[in-house]
Amino acid sequence: MKENRQYKEYLASEDWQEHRQNKVAQANGICDQCHWPLGNSTPHVHHKSYANLEHESFEDTKVLHSICHKRMHPHMKEVKEND
Repeated sequence: MKENRQYKEYLASEDWQEHRQNKVAQANGICDQCHWPLGNSTPHVHHKSYANLEHESFEDTKVLHSICHKRMHPHMKEVKEND
């Protein structure tokens, strides 16, 4: 699927990686969904909406534990860590 490929390419981009790092730093080690500490797990950055994809603000994304992220995507078998 072309859209999926473009999305994956965006997630590998420097722009997304910078947004992701800044969003994780803003979260101060707390999951935005369950409000528990992220601990040693790799934080996931979830898009609340894809309307502003590639131009998202901090309000368009949230930092989650992997399990909280999987709950946001029940139809998906696996959610990658940098999503």
